[in-house]
Order: sequence, then structure tokens, then C-alpha cells
Amino acid sequence: MKRLPVVLLCLGFLFTSMFAVANAQSAISLTAQVSGLNARQGPGTNYPVISTLNSGDAVVALGKDSAGDWYQVQLAAGGTGWVSAAYVQASGDTSGLSVVAAPPVPSAASASVPAAGGSGPGVIVFQTVSGGQIYAMNPDGSNLRYLTTGIDPAISPDGTQVAFTRWRGAQAGDLGSVWIINIDGSNERKVYDNIAQPIAPTWSPDGTELAIQKQQGGTLSTHPRGLGEHCQIVPGNLAFCEGNPQWIISIINIAKGTITDMPSAAHSFSPTWDPADPTLVVYQGDQGLMALNVTNQTYWQLTTDTEQWGPIFSPDGSEIVDTFKQTDHWEIHTMNADGSGDTRLTETPLQTLVNEQIAGQQAIQWNNASPVWSPDGSQIAYISDQTGQWQIWLMNADGSNQHQLFPNGMPNGLTLQYSG
Repeated sequence: MKRLPVVLLCLGFLFTSMFAVANAQSAISLTAQVSGLNARQGPGTNYPVISTLNSGDAVVALGKDSAGDWYQVQLAAGGTGWVSAAYVQASGDTSGLSVVAAPPVPSAASASVPAAGGSGPGVIVFQTVSGGQIYAMNPDGSNLRYLTTGIDPAISPDGTQVAFTRWRGAQAGDLGSVWIINIDGSNERKVYDNIAQPIAPTWSPDGTELAIQKQQGGTLSTHPRGLGEHCQIVPGNLAFCEGNPQWIISIINIAKGTITDMPSAAHSFSPTWDPADPTLVVYQGDQGLMALNVTNQTYWQLTTDTEQWGPIFSPDGSEIVDTFKQTDHWEIHTMNADGSGDTRLTETPLQTLVNEQIAGQQAIQWNNASPVWSPDGSQIAYISDQTGQWQIWLMNADGSNQHQLFPNGMPNGLTLQYSG
């Protein structure tokens, strides 16, 4: 498959500037390693954001917290803030920095961004690569800010939170966790831990639960073929079977911190929760899309096309958009919520393919993938590689008016990677 007003703390500006000059020879510079790095009022994500740093921006370190996980810095516009040590590079040894006491945590910090749920312009939340940096921005590219790192960010129905997952390793069966962070980048917290490769969180309509895909059962690695075993043979070696991990759908109650495994197909991927029916989750199975009633825990076949990947319900629950595996490339399709009326929305123009062949080039179909609905359901954002690199595109819900959201490239020079 995409801010906060900067509040400048100017009190004591002259004093801190003079302090920096007086100590220029011994000052330690911290350089931001990500774009949109939040500078906060205190050492933690539960403090409000007061400024942001772009990748390559440098600030002077004034101190650190007791754990050494956050640095107090002098901001370029004046005043002081705190940045995470994980996302800056220091110009020297920081062990000698003074420990600075943390200020009191504000009782509440509200998000000052347009709501992502309901009508209105909304907010785009995206990841640059699976497991990499997660950003939020306005649809016009303004107010870009770094949120965190993780997999498959998903905005809550009320637009105030983002769910995502993390893995501790890339091997089959490795454990991971499910997280939530406020959409302004504050109050990151773990929802559930020690789950085998959790991925693809989706919110319940009331925002109290998350449906996820997790690994459970099957075989995790290549193994000797058992007598009479039917499996995917290792190429060139009939005596061994490829690993065949199985995946199920589980429901996490956020407030209670409990998880319930749902009966589902052996290979169940990418759940999406129906906004109009809190009992219904649709997911991708081996034989097509499946429907799951999370209340009575029953499931059934919704479609029989095995090339429909990553289904996403429209905001009113009437349609589903998906990434369709079109032989050797990806396209965007929609269908009615009952599985009928499959419609292809994207396609490489025939003239483009002909022109490539005339020029003696290989005719290559564009990839269009990872669609999401706008809050009012009138548009679909997606990613496409038709310019030669992955970019965010936008089209009307009927497939018309397809256009690149940022014709001059992604904000701050960010690049996207997608592997399906």
C-alpha cells in the first residue's frame, strides 16, 4: 500500500543559546537517523510532541534520562526537548552526560490531527518497509511525522490510535507482540506479548478488540519426507518437504489483555472486520475469501478465487477492496460484501505495453497493491510502481481519476518497499 502543530518553548532561549556557545568545544551533537523524529516534553512517548526533526538534522545534547534511553536536547528554534536515543547518532561518548530529572507527565495529551474515522480529509499512516519505520501525515504530505517501527499499521475506527505488530526474529515461529500507539506518536504500549509471528491487525467497529493473523501449527522448516506424506517437495530433492507453517485468526480484547483463537482454515491470512457488523470478520484462506462469525465461532466460504489477497471492508461495510494476483503482477479489485460483483479497477494501458515492445523493451505490467479506503469511502489509496518506484496513488472508489498523490516524490525523500 499513507502534523502536529509545532509548539515552540521559547522561555530561556537566550540563556540556553549562550550556554551552548560557551560549551561549543565539548558539546555532543545528535543527528536524527529518521525523518519526522519527534522531540517531546519529556523522556517517553507519553509526553506531548513539541517539535520534529528531519533525517540529518543535528541538535546539541544537554543531558540524558536515568536509563540512558532518551536525550535532553537544545532545539534549533529555542527551548529544550527530549529525543529517543534509538533514533539518533551521537558525535561522541554520551556516558558523561548529566542525568536530568524527568518533568511531570501531563494528565492528558490529545491528538491535534484530523480524525481518520468518518468523513473528512483523514490521515495517512504508512510503513516504508515491512517491520520498518511507520509514519503519519496529512493527505497533502504536510505534518509528516515518525511514529515508531513495526508491521502492518492500522488506524482505529475513531482515528486516534494505530495498532501494529513486532517480531523478535524473521524465522518461522519466532515470537512477537501486538502494540498500540496514539496517532500523535504518544503513549506507545504493548497489548499482548509472546505470540508466534502476529501480523495484520484489524480493529473491531467499537475499537475494543483486534483481530490478528498468527502462526500456529504445521511444520516450520524443511524436513525429511514421511512415508506417504503429501507436501511441497524441496526442488531437486524428493526426500525432503518444504516447511508448511499454518496460520489462524485470533481476537485480542484490548482492555482485558486476553486472546481467543478462532476456528479457521489451516492457512488464514489478513483479517478485516466489517464496520457494519461487529460479529463478522473476512479473511484470506486457501480456497478464496472466508467469512468468520466471531460470536458463535463459525466460518464459511465467501468466494472461490484464490488470487484475492488482503481484503479491506469499506467504511460502510458494503464493499471489499483487495489486492488481486493477476498472473505475474498485482492489481486492485473491489466486490460487494457478499462476495459478488468482482470488479477490476487498475490495469496497465495496452498502449503502454505496445510502446514498450516497439521500443524493443520487455512489456512489463505495472503493480498496483495494498489498497485502503478513505474515511468516507469515496476514494481508495494504494501503492503503485508505474513510475519505476513504489509511490502512493489515489483513485475514486469506482477506479476513475487515478493519480499519483505526490508527483514530485514522497515527502522528505522517503522511499517505499513492497514484496506482497
